[in-house]
Amino acid sequence: MPKRQPHHDETISSREEYLLLKRFRTLTSIKQRAILQLLSEPNESF
Repeated sequence: MPKRQPHHDETISSREEYLLLKRFRTLTSIKQRAILQLLSEPNESF
């Protein structure tokens, strides 16, 4: 079975996700926790 090439959008998306994750890992743990808390809170302010 030939390996399916990902669509261009999928490639861009995964690259963006990779770069975001890479940058996130370089942040201090305090900043990481602050971002995770913001992401986990209900979006009341939006």
